[in-house]
Amino acid sequence: MKNLILLSLAIFFVMPMSAYASCDHLAGRWVNARGSAILLENANEQTGKFGGQFVSEASIEDGAVFPIVGWLNKTAATQSRPDVVQSLSFTVRWGATGSITAWTGYCRETETTTEISTLWHLVRSASENDFDHIHAGSDIFVRETPSKP
Repeated sequence: MKNLILLSLAIFFVMPMSAYASCDHLAGRWVNARGSAILLENANEQTGKFGGQFVSEASIEDGAVFPIVGWLNKTAATQSRPDVVQSLSFTVRWGATGSITAWTGYCRETETTTEISTLWHLVRSASENDFDHIHAGSDIFVRETPSKP
């Protein structure tokens, strides 16, 4: 928990406020409709790898924190493909539950918000039925802009 607090403080107080409006800088707190949050670090510019933490409010252990491993990729706009987004994917291993979830999507800046739109697959290693091991859905994570100190 102490690491989570330190990561949050570092993200909110070290990053300039202008960086919060851009998908070029993932670092920050992003929240979905269920109230779960992803605390992301900026991606390595050369490899695209990024990390962070997932704070779940939609699991058996509300508020539990799990590590994130992810990848970011982007290409330049062309005349035939002018709409460019940051494509990304990240995964969370849910510890003792035996489950893993992978989100794949993109980050987009709009006039009013910056958001990550994803599709996800959750795999459960233990289930009541053989057809019930994989679940799918979608999430939109909206960047929280911290208050100015």
